[in-house]
Amino acid sequence: MPSFIDIRQGHSVIIQGLKPKKGKEASEVIQILNVRNLTTKVDLIPIDQKIQRVQQRQFIK
Repeated sequence: MPSFIDIRQGHSVIIQGLKPKKGKEASEVIQILNVRNLTTKVDLIPIDQKIQRVQQRQFIK
């Protein structure tokens, strides 16, 4: 069973989950599979994939 992870205000997180198939009664419910805290780089359920960051570029005219 996974333990708890620390998530504070201002942290960037990703919620990984599954939506049910269309036409089901509980279409507003999402089954959460994992929570990833991008600020502290901690997963609720550890996975081997490396988190890829997108670089932001600022162009000055």
